[in-house]
Amino acid sequence: MGVMREFNDDPLGFIERLQRDYGDIVWSRFLYVPALFLYHPNEIESVLTTNAKNFRKAMTLRSNFFQRLVGNGLLTSEGEEWKRQRRLSNPAFHRERVASYANTMVDYANRLITNWHEGETRDMHRDMMRLTLEIVVRCLFSADVSHDVDHIGDTLAEMVKPFASQATLKWILNNRLPTPEHIRFHRLARKIDNVVYRIIAERRANGKDEGDLLSMLLAAHDEDGSGMSDQQLRDEVMTLFLAGHETTALTLAWTWYLLGKNPEAEKKFHAELDNVLNDRDATFADLP
Repeated sequence: MGVMREFNDDPLGFIERLQRDYGDIVWSRFLYVPALFLYHPNEIESVLTTNAKNFRKAMTLRSNFFQRLVGNGLLTSEGEEWKRQRRLSNPAFHRERVASYANTMVDYANRLITNWHEGETRDMHRDMMRLTLEIVVRCLFSADVSHDVDHIGDTLAEMVKPFASQATLKWILNNRLPTPEHIRFHRLARKIDNVVYRIIAERRANGKDEGDLLSMLLAAHDEDGSGMSDQQLRDEVMTLFLAGHETTALTLAWTWYLLGKNPEAEKKFHAELDNVLNDRDATFADLP
């Protein structure tokens, strides 16, 4: 229980201390769940790519809350079901499409920083949450439903709060029992479903390609001619929304924090930007 308390009080400090004290591979236990922490990039690559077929996806992805949030999309599905979903989703990530998403990211980032002023203090987490929300709205749904997706973004922000207590007794109870937090979570999920299913129905009815990810997913067909069901579309939309919004915003916020704590890295970062871009906007071609 002491390990659990330390993890809950300061999860980042706890994870850093384990590596400092025990090295790049650390075994621990959370309640009845054994956990193995991998720190070296080579070991992480082995699990996530080289030998991915030897591992099942995390228990947290099969929890009641997570399954209700993203369903059985690419993030949570496995085996043949994952392969089919991957084939159907492929067209949405063709090089030309990805390049157009990159242009959207640059445009929205430029718009954000026009409101920044030298020497001011800003809440970078809030700024990045807003930035990634606007980008994912544009790339996933296009601008015509942005009001609805703002609502989804606010609702999703409330839904992800319980995930901060993962690997705790509170998390287990709220997932399995009809506690007030359990009931509230599922009520919020129904609100998101109502909006997403309505958008899908409207798109199916008009058949128009809006140039966004949802249009690509609607148009996708497997080798036997079958496409995605409304449930599959809903699950993939929520997976992409979560991946493009909450997690990306957190990654960006931590990036700025770490650069601020490491001035030499920040200096190298700016030097590369100056050398590659020379005061012009970034493009997809600059990514390498």
